[in-house]
Order: sequence, then C-alpha cells, then structure tokens
Amino acid sequence: MVKVVGTPGFYDPKARNQEVRTADDWYALAAIYYFLRTGTTLFVTAGSGRQELLQKAGLLQRAGVFTAADCATIRNLVDQTTVVVEAPALTQEAIARRFDTIVRKLMTAKGKRLWTTTQFGEVVDVRSRQHGLAGLLTAMRELGVDVTTKPLLTKVEAQLFPVKRFQDTSMLFGAAGLMKSLVGLMQDGQIAASHDVELENLVAQITRQDYADQWDYATGRAGAIDALATLAEYSQQAKYWDALKKQTAALFDETNDILRYCLQDTDDLTGLGFAHGLTGLGWTLYHVGQLLNVPVYQAKGDELLQVVTALTEDFLQHHALNVMNLSWCEGLAGIGSGLLRAYQTGIAAKAESSKLLDNITDQLVHHFYQQSPALCHGLAGTLAFFNDRQTFQPSTANAEAAELVAEYMTATANDGLIFPDETMRTHVLDYGVGQLGCLAQLHRYIRLFQG
Repeated sequence: MVKVVGTPGFYDPKARNQEVRTADDWYALAAIYYFLRTGTTLFVTAGSGRQELLQKAGLLQRAGVFTAADCATIRNLVDQTTVVVEAPALTQEAIARRFDTIVRKLMTAKGKRLWTTTQFGEVVDVRSRQHGLAGLLTAMRELGVDVTTKPLLTKVEAQLFPVKRFQDTSMLFGAAGLMKSLVGLMQDGQIAASHDVELENLVAQITRQDYADQWDYATGRAGAIDALATLAEYSQQAKYWDALKKQTAALFDETNDILRYCLQDTDDLTGLGFAHGLTGLGWTLYHVGQLLNVPVYQAKGDELLQVVTALTEDFLQHHALNVMNLSWCEGLAGIGSGLLRAYQTGIAAKAESSKLLDNITDQLVHHFYQQSPALCHGLAGTLAFFNDRQTFQPSTANAEAAELVAEYMTATANDGLIFPDETMRTHVLDYGVGQLGCLAQLHRYIRLFQG
C-alpha cells in the first residue's frame, strides 16, 4: 500500500510548510496535470486550490502556454466544465487594504523579526533595501504616505536615526540603499530635508574603500554611485558632486577589466544583467556621465549596453531559459529595464535594441508562469519591466502582457493579496523577495495602465 502524503507542487503555509493533504482524488489529478505541464508549484491557502488552478489555467491559455485541451482537462477534473473562474478584481483599494494590514502589524511589532533571513550568504541588515526598513520606505513611496501610514514613517525614522555603521555599504544590503530610499521620500516632501548630518554619515560609509573589489549595481560601487547621483541631484551641494566625480572616475578606469571579467562566463545572463552585470554598470555610467556632462562616460555606458544587446540576442538563440534567466536581477527583465532607462536618459534607440526589447517581451510572456511572485527573481520583476516599457514605450501589446502577469500574481495571492515569498512557502515582508515589492509593482501597474 502506498501512503499518500499530499498533492505534488502544492503547499499550505499554515501547515508548517508540509504538503497539503487532500482526499479529493480528482483535484489531486488536476494538480498533478498542472504540475507536469508547467513544472511550477502553486500556492494554496485553505479552500483556494481550485480557484487558483482554474484562474491560472485560463491565463496560461491566453498566453499561449496552455491549449484549449489543457484547460478542458483541468476543468473536467475539478468539475468546472461550464464555469470560468476569473481572478478577483485588482484595484488600488485592494492593495491599500493589504498595505494597511501590514502597517498595523509593523506598528505593533516589538522585537519580532518580520523580514527574511537569507540562503545566499548575504550580509543581512534589517535596515536594508532588500530585506528591511529601506525597502519598506521604497514601497511607501509608491504606495503613498497618508494619515494611516504617516505614523509608521515616523516610527521608522526614529528607528533609523542616528544611522549606525552598516557592515555592508551596497544598494541592496547596506548604506547606499538606505540613502537612496531616504532621498526619494525627501524629494516627495514626506521626510523633512533636515538630515544633513545623517546624509553625510551615509556618504562617508558608501565611499569607504574596503569594498573596492565589488563593482556591481546590487552589491558594489555602481549602485553606490547611483545613490550618490540621486543625492547630488537632489541637494545640489558641491561636496556631493565632488564625491560623485571621484567615485565615478575610479570605476570608469576599471570598466575594461570588468568587461573582460563578465565575458568569461556566457552560460547564463548574470554577467549581462542589471544587478550583477554589464546592464547595471552601463546604465549607471551613461546616466552619471549625462549628469556630470562627461561624454566619455556616456560613450562607455553606450558601448556596454551594445555589448549586452548583442550577447543577449545570441544567448536567446542558443540557450533554454530558466527562472534566473527571466529575472529582474540576473536576467531578461532587468536587461530590458536597463535599456529602457538608458533610452529615457538620452541614448538614441537603436534597431538592435528595439528588436531585443520585443524579443524580451515575447520570452517573458511565454515563460512568466515559471516564476514565484517576488520582485528580484519573480513575477513582480517581470511586471517591473512591463511597467518601465509602458512608461517609455507604451503599446497595446505591452499592456496585454502586463495584464497577464498582474492577473497571474493576483491569482497566486487570491486570499487578500497575501503574497508568498520566492520560496512559495512563507510570507516575509521584504521589498526584494517578499510582499512589499509585489504590492508596489502592482500599484504602479494600476497607476500606469488604469489611470
């Protein structure tokens, strides 16, 4: 006798991460069929399994991933041959209700860790943009600060200031990310522009030389330079412009060595991507070169992005895609966003890059279902690319692609927009791998596409 321990690919976070036990054999067969066709896990809360399954099957048929026969098989197995289950309406009000719940949780939390720990050997600080308070501030900028959320912003400020030294100085995990988040809210007038001492403290931290071996956007100097550029442009203070010039000049001197390093491994897209590769570096050099009026920086940024364009096209011709290849941090979504941002800052759109952007859109539409919801390596990152494209190159095709991804995300979290993290098993609040990044990108989607 075979002991049945649950339905493959389905997990219930309320059951201590154990697989869901079910006596419904037909539903189990439908679940197995979906799992075999997609190779992906579904997220299940009590009683929502059929709903999620039917919603996603319909969306995958629209995307051209499922055939009509696939959907009919699933509907027959779960006895839904005539009723088409639609995803719940995605509205700003629904997102606001979910964010208000998170706000109340954060306002009453005392010493409770609501953020994730990491499986990747990262230096995790609860003040960081990826896994903590700076990420919360980034989400709040998109989601809005009102009478409900202002007390949380005040509480976060009290927790952050005075800013103690970070172990890590980078955009994702340290001082640079916090500084960029703070300046963003200062630009919006949500935080008083009276933290000069704290900003000087953060600048001193991110211009330290003890992380000089890290050059990339996520964990190294490219991201720190972007944060400095944000501050310099906002404050218009000479000392910050001087720091930006010094840091950019040092990074520029190493770009040829970095280029050779990134071209050593062409088996994935990490070396070409935004977070850890040439896209983030190229965009940073071009953008800062424009701010500083240094044509040689702009030309080098343009050169790097042309390399990215050519090698990404070649990769797509010769490799099958996996989840990381699709992602914002290490794959197509981030590469596409970097090219779009470069166009926005002045690089003339080239035919090759426009062709690649169309190819990226097509690849993401046909493979997005492989992803978990979270921003860095998931659906919210794919939606971020479509949001960026709508900002800079709006089209009906892009709007349809964005709608597919937004509805698929909503189906994954059909119980009050409670998103699982990238493991599909827990509910961390992180901006990078949890709920806040998902809510922020969905809110941006509604703002851009639905007015």
